[in-house]
Amino acid sequence: MHVNFTEPEELLAEDSFYGWYLKGDEAAIAQWDSWIKQSPQNEALVNEAVVLLKELRMKEGSIPGAQVEAAYHKFKDNLPVAGNGRGRVAGLPVRRWGMIAAAVVILAVAGTGLMKYMGFFAPTAETKYGQIKEQRLPDGSEVTLNAHSKISYFSDWKDGKDREVWIKGEAFFHVQKTPQKSRFIVHTSRFDIVVTGTRFNVMNRDGITNVLLQEGSVTVHTKDGKDIYMKPGDFVSVNDNGPDKKPADAGAITAWKEKKMVFENTTLQEAARMIEAHYGVQVILADSIVAAKTINGIQSNDNLETLLAAIEAADDVKAERNGNTIIIKNH
Repeated sequence: MHVNFTEPEELLAEDSFYGWYLKGDEAAIAQWDSWIKQSPQNEALVNEAVVLLKELRMKEGSIPGAQVEAAYHKFKDNLPVAGNGRGRVAGLPVRRWGMIAAAVVILAVAGTGLMKYMGFFAPTAETKYGQIKEQRLPDGSEVTLNAHSKISYFSDWKDGKDREVWIKGEAFFHVQKTPQKSRFIVHTSRFDIVVTGTRFNVMNRDGITNVLLQEGSVTVHTKDGKDIYMKPGDFVSVNDNGPDKKPADAGAITAWKEKKMVFENTTLQEAARMIEAHYGVQVILADSIVAAKTINGIQSNDNLETLLAAIEAADDVKAERNGNTIIIKNH
């Protein structure tokens, strides 16, 4: 765990910290024990966080159940929409402060039942490097997660209420309509996607944020308050300069679902980025000449060695691998 925490409250925003504190998660115990041993500062910070938790435990049972329920719904109702200008408080994301506040209330009432409540608040689904996974959501909607991706959502979805998902990485959504046409909202770091029932692909990774609409209609709500209405075939990307809407090759963008990579005059520099994102390796290009080379074709993407061999054959380059580092140079 390579994280620089500076305040004990930051530790309370980490689900795994409760697994360590309650001694109910072996992976979390090993992770935090290792982090504590890294420095006296880490140990001191953990001790401060534990003191806070113990102070809260002393209040166990003193808060009525109705107040817990009210706090939970207030927490959800005030959850900030990405990009609305209220994204951070005192150096921490507002959503994390909301999670801390909710955890504080639950801990004061439920004590050792905290982990159950933490799971209720924010179920997640995630993939490792090189893995693709399908996930069914509480309303029957289906999500296919690309490699090294994660979604978080609440488990108590009810028709008539917004269905919300937070994403890091890339995923393809097939959203089911509900009898009351409840909105389905996907939150990214730069915009929100608002739909009722549709199919679309979302990328929110390494500073790249975009959405491809395949079926239905969606509205993209940007952090500066702009609404972009999309029709099937539209592709919207958002960066620091604002949104850009244009047609796109849907087959190329969603090829990852079929475990393929599509190269269309793709530079090796861009191909290297795609490989790093999918497999979690470092790709080093020997020089600018190699980086500018382009490749074309559809390549299988379920085996890194096979993919590298195909790139070598397609562009007369040599890919040398040493562990998690790959160097591509002229043949």
